[in-house]
Amino acid sequence: MRRRSLTGLRKPKALRPWWFNGMLTEVRQRVIRLGQGGRGRKTDPAWAARPRLLRGTSGCSPIPYARMWNSLIDTGDDGPKILGAYVVR
Repeated sequence: MRRRSLTGLRKPKALRPWWFNGMLTEVRQRVIRLGQGGRGRKTDPAWAARPRLLRGTSGCSPIPYARMWNSLIDTGDDGPKILGAYVVR
């Protein structure tokens, strides 16, 4: 019986599977639709923070991360809901 080489095995997936990003996108879209009565706009803080939310903290330095966090907190009731989904992610 031949033994399998350990180099041929797949490496484990990242700790952040793709469906977490889908969940975060669904939450962000739903919160904006319910809060604003429609789709968000390009100037909305939730839309501007979308790339940082989906990327996570690993590729973000502390200053842009704090700017994103504070801009979502300042939006009112919608921002903390989006950040709650981000923290769960």
